[in-house]
Amino acid sequence: MSKRAAEQMNNNELLHQAAEALELIPIEDIWGELVSHLGRTLNVDWTVAAKLLPGVDTKLETLAASRRGHLVQEFEYDLTFAFDQSAQDACVYACGAQTLVRSTWLKRVKAESFGQITLKGSLGQARGVLAIAHSEPLADTSQIESILRIYAFKASIELERELADERFYREILEMLQT
Repeated sequence: MSKRAAEQMNNNELLHQAAEALELIPIEDIWGELVSHLGRTLNVDWTVAAKLLPGVDTKLETLAASRRGHLVQEFEYDLTFAFDQSAQDACVYACGAQTLVRSTWLKRVKAESFGQITLKGSLGQARGVLAIAHSEPLADTSQIESILRIYAFKASIELERELADERFYREILEMLQT
C-alpha cells in the first residue's frame, strides 16, 4: 500500500470516528463518553470538556476529563487571564505548548502539544472549552482542529441543553415556592 493510500485510509478512519461522536446519544455520562471518544480518535493523553463558571471569567469547571482512556475526577482550575470571548475560537500547538500557552495545568501534565476550541452557545457566547493535551508533538494541526470542531459541535449542543434544563428546573422550583 502506498503512503498516500495509507494516509487516505487514516483520514477516512478519523472522519468516521468524528462522525460517530455526533451520534452519541444523551446519556447520564455523555461528557465522559465524549472526552473518552475524542481521546481514542486522536490518540492523545488528555481530553477535557469544561464549562465557564457563572459570573467568573477566569475559572473553568470540568464536565469530564480523560487521561489515556480513563476518566479522572472532575476539577476546577483558574485561568491565568480572563476568558477572552473575542479571541480565536480554536488553536492547536503541535509542539512547545508549555512555552506558548501560560497554563499551570499544561506544565503539571507535561504537555508538549495542546489544542483547544471554545464551546459556544446558540447566541455565540462562550460557554466552555474542549481541549486536548499530549506528551509528544502532534502532526497535522489542521486535521486535529477539524476533528476538534466536530466534537465541539456536539459538546456545545449538549452544554446548551444542560443549561436550558437547569434554567427550566429553577423556574419550576421558584413557581412551586410561591
